[in-house]
Amino acid sequence: MTGATRSDRSAHWSRYWAKGALTSLPQDFSGNYDGEIAAFWHEQFDRVPDGGHLVDICTGNGAIALLAADRARQLGREWHIIGLDAARLDPSQMAAQHRGHGYLLEHIELLDEQPFEVVSLKAGSVDLLTSQYGIEYCDWPRAANQAVRLLKTGGHLAMVSHAVDSDLLATMRNEAREYERIARLKFVPALTAWIDERIDARRFHQVVRDVRRAVGREYRHRPTPLYRYVLQVVETLWRAGQEQYPRYRQSLVAVRDELVSGHGRLADMLRVNEAMAEDPGWTRLFVDAGLIEIDGGELLYQQRHRVGRFNVFRKP
Repeated sequence: MTGATRSDRSAHWSRYWAKGALTSLPQDFSGNYDGEIAAFWHEQFDRVPDGGHLVDICTGNGAIALLAADRARQLGREWHIIGLDAARLDPSQMAAQHRGHGYLLEHIELLDEQPFEVVSLKAGSVDLLTSQYGIEYCDWPRAANQAVRLLKTGGHLAMVSHAVDSDLLATMRNEAREYERIARLKFVPALTAWIDERIDARRFHQVVRDVRRAVGREYRHRPTPLYRYVLQVVETLWRAGQEQYPRYRQSLVAVRDELVSGHGRLADMLRVNEAMAEDPGWTRLFVDAGLIEIDGGELLYQQRHRVGRFNVFRKP
């Protein structure tokens, strides 16, 4: 793998999940996945027998694990559900932020800061491995071997992965261009310099003025969430005046961290998508490792939005 180290990427995602998002695409799903995505997962869950074991890979705040727990309740089955992630997760925070899912969270075992490729779960113990925008972020050959090791004979691996020509990828590329425009304005370095007291309020005020003008122009033509966030920050500072800047120093640490981690997450997603574009047959590695592909295709949401590709494998 190239680019940021795994620990760097995990830190970006740890900060993201700590904010309470349930999915990695909050702009598209205000709650959990629904519609055709939920229907796909219900079909996979229904294969798991009563008393079976299910492991959700790169679970984040447990979106797919929660769908599984809810499906178990609907079917009257008891499943051992594990949500696994390399990022740092906080179950108590998740329960507080998603009170409506409290009962379901009680039926999920979360294993955080444990990459899928090296997790030491018992071999041949899992009926169903699931991944929604997750396993493609792993080391593919090692993940394929781990899937074969963990699955029972007859067990399944089901994944929904980013499609390199999907609507979601187009959105990510547009957002990447927004981050690049903000980077050219040197806002984050200026934030860091002000926080570390390496520039004075007068110099920082000049940067705030320039960013306010430039992002304001961009926002009028393209009113995106990222531009709105940055514009709100600089407008607040501009109105307050440089004499008041010291009172904002601590909150600006959070702003700086949000911009850095947001850019890092996006770079991670684009890196993975570029790798899949270079090797569109990457899922063959799971067949090479010993699984049989039994289903695959494009997944549409609301019958029109291309949200990714799905693949389902069985261990013979």
